[in-house]
Amino acid sequence: MRRNLVARLATALVQALALYLLAAVSGETPSWPATEPELFAPLLLVACFVPLLVLAGLGRMPGRALTVWAVAAAVVIAGLGWHDGAREAMLVVGGHDTPSLHRIILFVVLAGWLFIAHVLVVDAVAERRLFPPMPGTLTPPRSWPCRQCWPARSSACSGRC
Repeated sequence: MRRNLVARLATALVQALALYLLAAVSGETPSWPATEPELFAPLLLVACFVPLLVLAGLGRMPGRALTVWAVAAAVVIAGLGWHDGAREAMLVVGGHDTPSLHRIILFVVLAGWLFIAHVLVVDAVAERRLFPPMPGTLTPPRSWPCRQCWPARSSACSGRC
């Protein structure tokens, strides 16, 4: 319990420091790495998302599996961030940046993808199988009063079925 607390605090501290440093270099007069979109975008995305995956996985996954998952996700996130940064660098027209709606779309889609992927990875690690059976993820909790009403999650269920 205390070990998870220390790991969570350390992860939050590292994330806060990374985001602070990235915000500091992208201020009024941007300096490196904020002047290089191909480097800044991956750093920003990795600093935003990977610590969240680590925090969500602490206590639910063994350390080695969590490390492998965090590194794999960081590589994919950095690759998508690099692509986004390279695309933004190509959109500079006449020395003026065009509005980059694609960065917001990438952020939202990446958040959804990582949420789904994290749930699947945690289930796969818990079942020790690459493709865990669906009943393991879709069964009602033991505290649910009536297992027949589970799929509908009806509030009218009396628990006597």
